[in-house]
Amino acid sequence: MIHTPIIYIIGGESDVAYKNAEADFAELPNVPAFKVNMDVGHNGTLWEPHGGRFAEIATQWLRWQLMGDQQAGAMFLGQACGLCQVADLEVERKNMR
Repeated sequence: MIHTPIIYIIGGESDVAYKNAEADFAELPNVPAFKVNMDVGHNGTLWEPHGGRFAEIATQWLRWQLMGDQQAGAMFLGQACGLCQVADLEVERKNMR
């Protein structure tokens, strides 16, 4: 049972993990959850410099969750969350304050 905030970073429908990530996200209980989807496939942005956009998203999530960095948290929170404004990202949230 998941009991802490979780993020899913998935690479679109061609990502082998896509279906499972979608199903898992849908079944999550009352925990804060954030899902970001970008049509780049299973390897995501791994081969881009410094891991690309997916690495930056993961880093900001960890800075917020582990260090309490409110600037990093702004990427995930509120009506105008930073990632919510990016045209090529699909974002979905559950139980986020």
